[in-house]
Amino acid sequence: MNILLVTSYFPPDNGSAANLFHDLAHNLSNKDNEVTVLTTIPQYHSVGNLDNYKKRIWVTEKKNKITIHRIRCPRFEGIFKIGRGLWQIWVSLALSLGALFLKKNDICLIYSPPLPLCLSGFLLNKFRGTKVILNIQDLVPQSIIDLGMLKNHSLIQIFNNLEQFSYGYADHITVMSQGNLEHVTSQGVASNKVSIIENWVNIPDSQPTTIPSNILDKYSLSNSKLITFGGVLGYSQDLDIIINAARITTYRTDILWLIIGDGAQKEYLLGSITEYGLSNIKMLPMLERHEYDAILANSYLGLATLKPIVKTPVVPSKIYSIMSTGIPVLCAMDPSGDAPKLIKELDCGVNILPGDYTKLAESAIHLVDNQFERAELGENGLNYIKNNLNVSSATIKYQELFANLLE
Repeated sequence: MNILLVTSYFPPDNGSAANLFHDLAHNLSNKDNEVTVLTTIPQYHSVGNLDNYKKRIWVTEKKNKITIHRIRCPRFEGIFKIGRGLWQIWVSLALSLGALFLKKNDICLIYSPPLPLCLSGFLLNKFRGTKVILNIQDLVPQSIIDLGMLKNHSLIQIFNNLEQFSYGYADHITVMSQGNLEHVTSQGVASNKVSIIENWVNIPDSQPTTIPSNILDKYSLSNSKLITFGGVLGYSQDLDIIINAARITTYRTDILWLIIGDGAQKEYLLGSITEYGLSNIKMLPMLERHEYDAILANSYLGLATLKPIVKTPVVPSKIYSIMSTGIPVLCAMDPSGDAPKLIKELDCGVNILPGDYTKLAESAIHLVDNQFERAELGENGLNYIKNNLNVSSATIKYQELFANLLE
C-alpha cells in the first residue's frame, strides 16, 4: 500500500506526536508498504544537527525506507498572544495545500490536533480519491473550551462545525480510549466508523538493568529520588500542584521533583520556584528521547497532572511512557476520565483528585518509601504495555484497518 502520514511534528522534532508517527511509519515501512510523511520543517524542541533545513521552504528526504516532505511554517508564539492558534492555522493550510502536490496515495492517516489539519484529508479525499483516517488525540474544541481559552460563541460554533465536518467526510476515525469514542459518536458519527487504537510505546524487548550514569551525572540527578513530570508545560497541565507539593516536602532532602519540558507555562514555573526558594524542584528543557527515557526509568515515580476544569476523557501519552519504564504512575486527574480508570483497572499507580497537592505529596512520599509496592505497581503497568501497547500490535491494527477500507 501507498500510505501518507500527515502530522505537525516529526523527528528531529520532539514530543508525543513526533514519536508516535515516527514509530508507526518505521513499522509500516517494514511491512512492504511505501510510506510517505508530510510534516513541517523541524523547529519544535528539535534535537540534532538542523543545518540541512536552514533557509529552506520545502525539504524532501529519505530516512531508511520513509520519504519525508517538510514545509517551513513560521512559529508565532511569543510574538502574539494567540500565536499558537495562528501557527496551527498556518500549518493546517500549508500541509493541506502541500498534500495536493504529492503523488497519489491509497491511504492517508492524519494526526489531530490541530483540528484544522483535517482539511488536508478532505482535499485528498475529494480531489485524489484517497481514503482518509483521522487519528483524534485531543477533543477539540471541547478541551480548549474547558480551559476557558475559547469563549467567543461564534468561534465555538465555527470549531464545532469544523469538528463535525471533519468527522463526516473521514472514511474512518481512530481514538485512544472509550471516552473519546463516546464523544465522537455523540457528534453523530456511526459507531462502526470509529475504532479504539490506544497509543503505542516503542520499548526494547528487555528493560535495561542499569541506566547510563553519565546521563544522570550530566544533569546532576544521581543522588536523588526522582519524581518526574515530562512533556508540554501548557495551560491544561496542573503544574501548580507540583510546585505546591514540593513546597510541603522540602524536609525530604532525598526527594527531587523533576520537570522536563517546555511550553507556555515555563517562565511561570521558573518564577514560582524562585519565589518560594525551592531547592527540591528542578527544571530541564526538552531532552533527546533516549535521555528522557533513561531518566524516567531511573525515577521512583512518573507524574501526570491535569487541571480540575479539564473534563475531556484523555489518556496522556506520558502515562504510557511512564508505564513502559516499569515505574508507578502518580496521577492527578478527574476520576471520571479514562486515565484514572485505566490506572485503577491495571493497578499501575495512584490517582488523586486534581488540585489536591497535599494528597499528591502524601502519596508521593508513601510510594517513595515503599519499595515493594512501587515494584508491583510498576510491573503491572509494564506488563500491560508489553502485551497490549507495543508498536508492532498497533501497526497490525492499522494495517488491517487500511486493508478493510481499500476492499
